[in-house]
Amino acid sequence: AEILVENCKIGNATCGILFDSGTTKCRALHNNFHDCGAADGNTGYGILTLGSESLIEGNLFSAVKRHAIYLSGAAGGSASYTQVRGNIISGTQLCGIECYTTIAQPISTGNVIEENIIHDCVGIGIDINSNVIDVTVVGNIIRTVSTSGIYVEGLQNETTCRPDGVLIANNVVNGAEYGIRALNGKSIIIKGNTLKGITTNGVRIQTTGATTFASNYCDYIQILDNLVAGAPGTTGIYIVESYTRNRGVYVDGNKVLGFTYPYSTTDANQPTAGWYVRGDKFWQLSPSASAAPGWVCTSRVDTKMRL
Repeated sequence: AEILVENCKIGNATCGILFDSGTTKCRALHNNFHDCGAADGNTGYGILTLGSESLIEGNLFSAVKRHAIYLSGAAGGSASYTQVRGNIISGTQLCGIECYTTIAQPISTGNVIEENIIHDCVGIGIDINSNVIDVTVVGNIIRTVSTSGIYVEGLQNETTCRPDGVLIANNVVNGAEYGIRALNGKSIIIKGNTLKGITTNGVRIQTTGATTFASNYCDYIQILDNLVAGAPGTTGIYIVESYTRNRGVYVDGNKVLGFTYPYSTTDANQPTAGWYVRGDKFWQLSPSASAAPGWVCTSRVDTKMRL
């Protein structure tokens, strides 16, 4: 079924618009959503889509209790090939825009999230979560969120349930704990973003969970040509956990300003895999007596700087 919802004012509802499982080519255009969701914040969406090939464009959201826009794999939905663009979101209590499917749900693929404005929200600006592949997050402006501007996260301790193929490019995050954070993901490109007013890490790459599960790794991460500015006492680009769990990290062309540690890591050793720029310095955040304080990339191999 194809559905068009246009130029409506929707408020004081648990869910403003639901595009259910099995729907295709539904459109939500130029609507105004306010005060959607339960008072406790545990339920509530401006737009919840389980269908495919949806278009969510030019809508205004204010004071939505949970997610302003939620692409979900629940109830047999796929939430794939959906475009979310040109929306303005403020006052959400968990995520401005979330794309989330679990290992038991169909894979969500081919979604585009572009040129949205998200501001003054509790929680996360844009969240790409678990069984999601081939997603583009481009040209969004995120201001004043309490945790992460953009968060890519995999489901812990599963054989295969992590985002795979995420392009995060040319976004602006101004005012967040983390500018861009990746936890258990694969083939993520973080390129050309402007991250300002950051209080903890501009870019944070991290793994969690048991090493016996294939999903508990970060593989093939590129961090390229970003401007990262933050507060003293913190780290601009932070590689957490050992390099055996962050495999194939490539860091090049970033401008890191204001942080005490432009680059740092929790690994006591220099990496044996991955690509780094000659001259990059990664500092230990917990150095020990008589041990090296960190490492410096000193050698060049082929056209990429590789240790």
